[in-house]
Amino acid sequence: MNGIRFDEEYQVHQGAVLNGVALFERGDVEAILTIEPNATRLVGQGARQIATVDEQWRQGSGESAPLVLNGQGALRSWLDGNRDLAVRLAQLRRDVHERIKARPALLAEYHAAYGFAATEKKAIALLPERMAAVYPTEWDQATFSNLKLQIDKAVEFGILAKAPAKNVWLDLAAGR
Repeated sequence: MNGIRFDEEYQVHQGAVLNGVALFERGDVEAILTIEPNATRLVGQGARQIATVDEQWRQGSGESAPLVLNGQGALRSWLDGNRDLAVRLAQLRRDVHERIKARPALLAEYHAAYGFAATEKKAIALLPERMAAVYPTEWDQATFSNLKLQIDKAVEFGILAKAPAKNVWLDLAAGR
């Protein structure tokens, strides 16, 4: 989307996120593309951040809204058979996200839940400012439009062969 031809300009190695982090920390690769909380951990260790995935998304897509990266997955068959539970789980997630938005320091307080050791003081201190925005509190039509655009871009750039026949999201608050 931003004119970078990773496959032509760089030697790309795709793999599990933590494998990329380990390769970067060992010095086996010069750079990695990663998302939170791994990006915060690396910046806390002194790595230089060139850009965020959200910045690259906004620049390449022309969107002003942030990139939605924090959803919850489930099989459609499970959702269909457990709609009441799914709605309650979605509300629980939203409640937690609203608490984080109201008090971002919770992210530092619960650093161990992200796998951060107490000795990673610099990274822990960065968690509230870097990660609070990762937790959406609104799941509205703008959010779903963002998800649809992500799918459309994935098709456009050959990441997906075609868009799914049905939306891959449900608005549990609205029962859709």
